[in-house]
Amino acid sequence: MKGLVQDIRHGLRQFKNKPGLPVTAVLTLTLGIAANVSIFSAINGAILRPLPMPQAEQIAVLAAQAQGA
Repeated sequence: MKGLVQDIRHGLRQFKNKPGLPVTAVLTLTLGIAANVSIFSAINGAILRPLPMPQAEQIAVLAAQAQGA
């Protein structure tokens, strides 16, 4: 437990000396999470959710057959 407290103190001293590092880490994590949420939302809306009508799978099959002709 004593080692953990020393590590935390050392980390806080390093953050005080170089404040750009934690800011950069937080911004990088924020951008990564935002990109993942955006991509998942697009895929969820376009592919994962069914169309809001009865027998939606038949509509997709008809469209695929019409394009192949």
